[in-house]
Amino acid sequence: MRIAEKLDIEAEFETSRSRPLRRHKTTKSFDCEHEDHTINDTKTSFKINVFVYILDHALSSVDERFNLLNNHNEVFNSLFKLSDEKDQSQLRSSVCRTNF
Repeated sequence: MRIAEKLDIEAEFETSRSRPLRRHKTTKSFDCEHEDHTINDTKTSFKINVFVYILDHALSSVDERFNLLNNHNEVFNSLFKLSDEKDQSQLRSSVCRTNF
């Protein structure tokens, strides 16, 4: 509700529709298929069509970023291991061998 107030949007959903939602008859190819259920409630429709979509997109983005961070860690982890060693000559020789 706070977000709706900031965006100047009504926080209440319509409870009645001018025309009811129609169920579309579909033929089932197999007995194991279940019937598709239509969504009659506007709050449930909003939850599925907007909120769950945004949540799924956000989780996918976070997962992609963590995978990218993990890849960077695997590539550059050897530099961190070498910098922790006390022998600086080994660090210098490994940096000189690398072609950037």
